[in-house]
Amino acid sequence: MDSTVSQFLAITVVLGGLVAAVWFLKRRQFLRVAGITRGGKGADIQVLSHKPLTGQHVLFVVIVRGEMLLLATSPGSCTLLERLGATEAAPRGNA
Repeated sequence: MDSTVSQFLAITVVLGGLVAAVWFLKRRQFLRVAGITRGGKGADIQVLSHKPLTGQHVLFVVIVRGEMLLLATSPGSCTLLERLGATEAAPRGNA
């Protein structure tokens, strides 16, 4: 009985570590792809906001090299809907 409990605990710890590692790597991968940040300074692409439309379709407002864009994404594509204009390189959050 004691060995069954210890085996169960070992399996639980290993699976928990695996889930935590996959979550961490997935999160870090998304934030480092092509210089993408969530509204930070010094990146090629800044995601200002996003609005899920359905489970697989999302609208994004992003800044790419100083130009604000409205994008629509789906599992198989990313479409530029509109160029919203140039933006200043001022820091965000300062009034």
